Amino acid sequence: HYEEVKPAIFYNGKILDLSQYVKEVSPYYIKELQALLQLKEGEIEKLPIIDEILNEHKVMPCIHHPGKIVAIGMNYIDHLERVDFLGGPHVLPKYPIFFQKPNSSVVGAYDEVYIPRNCNKLDYENELAVIIGKSAKYVDTNEAAKCIFGYCIANDVSDRGLQFQDPGQYEMGKSSDTFCPLGPYIVTPDEVDVGHLSIQTKVNGKLMQDGTTKNMVFDVPKLISILSKYFTLQPGDVILTGTPKGVQLEEEILGNEPNYLRVGDVVELSIQGLGYQKSVIQQD
Repeated sequence: HYEEVKPAIFYNGKILDLSQYVKEVSPYYIKELQALLQLKEGEIEKLPIIDEILNEHKVMPCIHHPGKIVAIGMNYIDHLERVDFLGGPHVLPKYPIFFQKPNSSVVGAYDEVYIPRNCNKLDYENELAVIIGKSAKYVDTNEAAKCIFGYCIANDVSDRGLQFQDPGQYEMGKSSDTFCPLGPYIVTPDEVDVGHLSIQTKVNGKLMQDGTTKNMVFDVPKLISILSKYFTLQPGDVILTGTPKGVQLEEEILGNEPNYLRVGDVVELSIQGLGYQKSVIQQD
């Protein structure tokens, strides 16, 4: 029940209650949440304890009802080399390829992911997600960092059958309910070097993706700058920055037998410094 959900901060291994300051972690409270980052250590330690551990069964999406969810396609060199998307293994995009996912696709980091009834090629995409903290319009690359509230893990769940049907329906394959697990928490920019993070995905314990954000074609500041030329990025908007090699779409393109996700599969995502996701696949 959403009325029982409390905003919290994960601090020194404990979950502390922020409800005396904000109602929720959402776009409506970004300014207040940013102010809370200025709390002194002694003040943080006085916050009420919700839990001594991060209980997977109690974690909601790390941001409630986000605004725009803008996702970037083909943004990792190693992924591009395997899909041969632009006409050759060494052809890089001149501009980001982007699309949007509805906020109705958002679930928590440990929630189940459901295969829609008309879906037959469910795939995973482990991605660094950026949470916008300040309105950005026509932002220069060197100013983009000031617009970031934090980072989290996102799974850009995709149904390749819907995505690449004839005629193409790219966003349809990305938009179903549960197709965007976010979290488990938002990590502030001072905590991580997003240009050098390892990214790993396991399916049923088998390592499928083992990449690094160093292989991004367009880094985070560049993405923010370019996107802000097309539309205003607002507090609470989310940018999914692309996925490294290792998704099942690559296997199908290369003529190999893909192992698309099935009911009962366990998908585990981790990004260095950002925590861990675990989703069990179910049938809708």
